[in-house]
Amino acid sequence: MDFEVLSQYKSVFIAFHMLGFIFGLGGATIADTMFFRFLGDYKISKKEHVVLGMLSQIVWGGLVLLWISGILIFLGDVERYSNSSKFLLKVVVVTVITINGFLLNTVVAPKLMKIDWKLGHNAKRRVLRKYAFALGAISMVSWYSAFILGSIRSLPYSFERLLVAYALVLILTIVGSQCLEALFAWKRSKSS
Repeated sequence: MDFEVLSQYKSVFIAFHMLGFIFGLGGATIADTMFFRFLGDYKISKKEHVVLGMLSQIVWGGLVLLWISGILIFLGDVERYSNSSKFLLKVVVVTVITINGFLLNTVVAPKLMKIDWKLGHNAKRRVLRKYAFALGAISMVSWYSAFILGSIRSLPYSFERLLVAYALVLILTIVGSQCLEALFAWKRSKSS
């Protein structure tokens, strides 16, 4: 099947792609900001959980737009995009966002109100809290990475080098999120 006809509509697909980023990146940024604001009293109420759920739906809508428009853009010029290290890395990053979002919505979100945001002694809940911090950090870094990749015209590096750089950023992000979680726990223990 000849998909080159899709290249005639590239500007339309790019507009939908940008709209997907607006919803996804905007929703994720607001959700993370609200999450930490809601934690000011060391608990997530039912109302706050609903707000975070609505923001999650906006992010998922953005992801769907990104995937559909990205596939249509790719099919319009398979040769070019198959050889673009920037495009290939962006696919990896959006895949990470999708898997990470799935984990956030299936593992963390259903238990958000039950997580022991106070220090507590429940090891399972502490682990869940650590996952919440790590997955939230991965989400933020990955959304901004995808946005930056989409904003840059081209990159003079191989896909492998870019992938290693992204992996290092993710590792540093996860370590940083766990330091933040430990600081959060320490501050909570001092205020008790």
